[in-house]
Amino acid sequence: MTLLNHLSNDKQKQNYLFILVAAALLYGIVHMGGFFVPESDFFDFRDKAIAFRNLELPENIKRMPLYSICIALVSLLLPVAERELYAAGVINLAACLFSLFFIFQISRNYFGKFAFFIAWLFAINPLTNMLVTAPKSEMLTLVFVTGAFYFHLKKSHLCYFFAALASLTRYEGALLIPAFFLHDLFEYRKLRLKSLFYSLFAASGVGFWIYLNSQSTGSINPYGFYFKTNMTFIPHKFLSVLFGNLAILPYASLTKYAVICLSVLSFVGCGYLWFQFKNRSIAIILFYFAYIIFHSLYPSVIPEYTLNVQWIGHIFIFAGAAFISSLVPDKNVISTFLSKLSIRSVRILAISSTWLIILLYVIKQGVASYGGILFGSIAVAYFMHIWDFHIKLDTIKVLIVLIAVLFAIRQDALTRKKLFHLKYAKAEYRLVGEWYKDNYRPGDRMVINQPTIANYYSNLKKSDYIAFSEFKSTNMDDFIQELGEKKASFMAVVYHDNPQDKESDGIYQWRYKYQKLYLLEQLFDGQSYGHFELLEKLTAGHRWAYIYRIQRHDNYFTNGEYKSESAH
Repeated sequence: MTLLNHLSNDKQKQNYLFILVAAALLYGIVHMGGFFVPESDFFDFRDKAIAFRNLELPENIKRMPLYSICIALVSLLLPVAERELYAAGVINLAACLFSLFFIFQISRNYFGKFAFFIAWLFAINPLTNMLVTAPKSEMLTLVFVTGAFYFHLKKSHLCYFFAALASLTRYEGALLIPAFFLHDLFEYRKLRLKSLFYSLFAASGVGFWIYLNSQSTGSINPYGFYFKTNMTFIPHKFLSVLFGNLAILPYASLTKYAVICLSVLSFVGCGYLWFQFKNRSIAIILFYFAYIIFHSLYPSVIPEYTLNVQWIGHIFIFAGAAFISSLVPDKNVISTFLSKLSIRSVRILAISSTWLIILLYVIKQGVASYGGILFGSIAVAYFMHIWDFHIKLDTIKVLIVLIAVLFAIRQDALTRKKLFHLKYAKAEYRLVGEWYKDNYRPGDRMVINQPTIANYYSNLKKSDYIAFSEFKSTNMDDFIQELGEKKASFMAVVYHDNPQDKESDGIYQWRYKYQKLYLLEQLFDGQSYGHFELLEKLTAGHRWAYIYRIQRHDNYFTNGEYKSESAH
């Protein structure tokens, strides 16, 4: 009997799952709303939610509608200011908790009592905690993806309904539909027609929305311009993001090798599940690889996009470890060797060394916050429950417990780092909007990329802003002329990331072209240049924005002489 079969036959009490859910709920509530500006995608979701609440079709229907519809419905129950933002927070937190439950139940089909640690890894994942806080659609997609697999393993056709919901939240959710259909096609041949009907039903929603978008934009692919930027097949970048949070080695080169080892281990586990539990694993394997291929075609690997399959990768890693353990010819010989090795001196050396590593790590990262202590304590309590420590203090088990605590502290430190960046992300747009509100005079127009965010905090008209994407100029002289034609008074040059590999980063290439970064390079130093007079620098955390007054060829200024009244 293999280790995987042994674990699968173990029944697990769910008490610790409820403790973990309660801890995740507390953690999510404490960090909710910890940002100056909501994630920039939220403003588009908000506009759509308001349109749906008014029973109107949004102007821009590029994104799938379900997240905005959910925001609209929940906001009806929240008669407060910024109710769409609060609605998004409630939706994401609820989706996270249900996803945690589904992941645990799915993992029980393979690992029995050790399924708890798949759920534990999800709960302490920095990406999970960031996307609970950020008002984006990934967490809602995840609950539909995990719910679909939960019902699939229960042999319920509700999996197609959840697949339909996932596809109406994000396009890649539609990958569930062929995965389930191919599973049914090979495993339940007598139900081919029924499965075909459910598949067509599940795909009808996303198909109809793509049709509406094509009628509006003239293109069947709403994100076509992204994929045109870089079609290089780069699965290794996706895998490095997918497994990077599990690599705890201190040096980048070592972390790279750790990611390679985890990737190999996951592929081994994937093959093991195929042969060991083929009926349970066909759909999840098909979805996993289809998802990686789909996002490998995208020009830039964004961490949020890995959320829907990170838990699957963790399952495959556990399965790979189970397979390797099953190759041990005589476990009694190994156990005897380890027991002889576990003399008191070795035990003391192992425990003291591990605590020293933890101490050095905590000193380097700063004092461990309650999050690391909380989830680390849950892991310790669970180990104490499943292992009989009071009879025999086994060195290997003690080391595993200490490593789990170290890992929880490390993950919490990474979470705090991600939440710090989330806190200040796009804060410069809020500063620009507030500055413009204080200094605006009738007839002024502000040039800025992503004007929606700045306008949200200024409460001015949309026509008082000009997006860089509206300009057709490709050189500075034409750009200055076009600024005069559009009667632009001010321009905001805001913080931008500088990726090391600009040539292969498709998102940067897109910004470089459509947000006119190639025209603004002389202005990122915060100095007056040519027709641009520096008025002020606005800062929030590590983000910044420069406000320039535009001196146009026609010497026309709407307000005459400008005088700064900014309080920033």
